[in-house]
Amino acid sequence: MARERNPQIKASRAQWEAAQARVLPAKTWGPPQVGVEYWGFSGASVGGAPEKWYDLDQDIPFPGKLRLRGEAAAHEARREEEVYKGVQLDVLTRVKDAYYRYLYTAKAKQILEENVDIMRRFSKTAESKYSTGKASQSDVLRAEVELTKTLAALLTLEQQRDSAQAELNGLLDRAPDEALGAPQDPSLDPLHWSYPELESAALSQRPEVREAGHHVDHTKAALAAQRSEYLPDFAVQYSRRDREGLPSDSIGMLKISLPFLYFWRTRAQVREASDELAQAQDMLRSAQDMARSDLKDRWTKVQTVGRLVELYRTSILPQASQSLKVTEAAYQTDRVDFLNLLDSERALLEFRLDYDQYVSRYGQDVAALERVLGVSLDALKAPAAEEHQHDH
Repeated sequence: MARERNPQIKASRAQWEAAQARVLPAKTWGPPQVGVEYWGFSGASVGGAPEKWYDLDQDIPFPGKLRLRGEAAAHEARREEEVYKGVQLDVLTRVKDAYYRYLYTAKAKQILEENVDIMRRFSKTAESKYSTGKASQSDVLRAEVELTKTLAALLTLEQQRDSAQAELNGLLDRAPDEALGAPQDPSLDPLHWSYPELESAALSQRPEVREAGHHVDHTKAALAAQRSEYLPDFAVQYSRRDREGLPSDSIGMLKISLPFLYFWRTRAQVREASDELAQAQDMLRSAQDMARSDLKDRWTKVQTVGRLVELYRTSILPQASQSLKVTEAAYQTDRVDFLNLLDSERALLEFRLDYDQYVSRYGQDVAALERVLGVSLDALKAPAAEEHQHDH
């Protein structure tokens, strides 16, 4: 939906298409000129002039000049295409970021609602024990306080959900309060690529690097085109003359420009184009360095958060859940006090919220990693899958 509807993406695509439209005019001759001259007429009687000239003129650049200008315009169009791809990736990354925040609020809301039920059960147990003299009134009050805290956290969570929903809808060019469907859990597949493989992808696929590369090609072609201005251009003219009482005759003319008479102007323009090429080459190296730096940062975050997700899923959450069950059973048989029960419940709640937050962060970090690469990880999987199928 974002690819089709986001205004920023649509505007950038229009800019790319405009650059494409400039390629053909850049390598095409200028329009010919036609003219008519009236000689020897008197007063306002133009049509009665005894002599008429009909002219056709065409300017012809030196062979190769238009080709170089066309190449420069084509590379500029390719650069604008990479700008468009970069804008598209930026928007899609923001969509994914907002989506995973929305996912976390949905998961956290479910956890807190379950926690409300747990606290109500604890409260009833505490009230029952208090009525029989096996618990103090403070246990009942603590249960009510924990329940109120959970209800307050739900209100805060709803505000965060509405904020994520409004941002996501804005990126999809929809009304801020338009309803969204139920979010789906992200894939938690570990990365199967080595760091050198991802670095190679970033240096070859990232739009900013490709944009800088096309800018270098553009400035090279522009420099060559500027140097070609030392060469002369031509103009041809054909004229036909009609005279009263005399046969018609024709005149052909060839003109050539003399650019060497103003060589200092062309030399200054060549120097300017050379400086722009040097600048473009430096910008390319900077884009490559930035791609490596960003990749290292995102790679580290994905690896770290992925390990945390696995640790919580396989170890911390099962242990905390079992601990709460044991503590609740012990409380019901008066072997532990209510504070121990609340501590176990708080720990499990925090661990469950932390886990879903890490799951959300993993999705966000993978999206940010794909932005650095300039290509989705699914696209990187395709060649390996095709190669595996070919081997079979």
